[in-house]
Amino acid sequence: MSTKHLIRTLLAAVAILAKLQEGEATGYNALPAEQHTHLCAVAEEMATIAPAVATHKTQILNKEAERLRKGRRALLTTTLEAAYNSKCKTFLDNLRTEVTTGAAAVDAAAYLAGRIGDAIAFLADIHQKGGSNAGCLSTADGRKVVEGRNVVNNCGKERKATTTATTMPATELTSEGFPNLNRAVGTNKVVHGTALCHMLSKSGKSGINDQAVDGSPTIVDCYVKLPAGGSDFTLEDLTDLRSNKKQTQAPHFTAAFNAKANYKQAATMPCDASAMTIDDIKTSAEARELFWRLLRNGTGKYDDSAAGEQVKKRSKRCFNHHRASRKHG
Repeated sequence: MSTKHLIRTLLAAVAILAKLQEGEATGYNALPAEQHTHLCAVAEEMATIAPAVATHKTQILNKEAERLRKGRRALLTTTLEAAYNSKCKTFLDNLRTEVTTGAAAVDAAAYLAGRIGDAIAFLADIHQKGGSNAGCLSTADGRKVVEGRNVVNNCGKERKATTTATTMPATELTSEGFPNLNRAVGTNKVVHGTALCHMLSKSGKSGINDQAVDGSPTIVDCYVKLPAGGSDFTLEDLTDLRSNKKQTQAPHFTAAFNAKANYKQAATMPCDASAMTIDDIKTSAEARELFWRLLRNGTGKYDDSAAGEQVKKRSKRCFNHHRASRKHG
């Protein structure tokens, strides 16, 4: 090897070594404001799941109480009661389903909000005292880092009272996934030369002296991925969680998505016995069967597909005759 070639090789090696040392010395950028904002928005929305479930449960319980109270006025015949119950739709079985699926949604949402909040608080705490802007979590404008968890005022920290009337939110978590939690790393951030955040580092120093961390560590339930040994952190795309697509990659985001999708709210309909019509009896399968049994003196097996239309005609004729008798009586 010629002397000139050897010198060029040595200079190249020195340059590479200097670059590696610079990367290790400066660490990586602080988590961008975009991810800070979007993650906290998810945590805030998750914190409203519990009061939203409680609000609807209270509405259903009130409707059921109203149905039971007013239903007694309709006990003149079991047929009218069956039609009335069908009209209201707030059966205890429906309420039982809502409570069961609602509890699962509350549990999954609360757990996810806690995971997000804890990760954001930890990143906020990793900062240098004295305003040097060294740290791991960018502020909203991306000009400096958050200096301590006490500065984080949202991010699901304040739990919403379950007694506060709340509708079910659908902004940060939709019927497809988390629309703002994609894989695009934000641009509003304190860069690595100032942030010095080795925890999010692309260097070989991933938090344990000069040793590379084994495997691929993550934070925020696997949304922020920290590949060890020479890579920048990346983000998991959580915009589409249907069909358990990210069950392995982000289990608790997936659990929250599935739990909300499975939450079944019971239907609420007007419960006014005085507003009942013949059509309410005709459209209730249970009422049709009871009316048929009255006509048959309680004998036989009812088949709605075979006798339903005839029962509708007979019930209408019967009640029209009753109305005419009262009018001319």
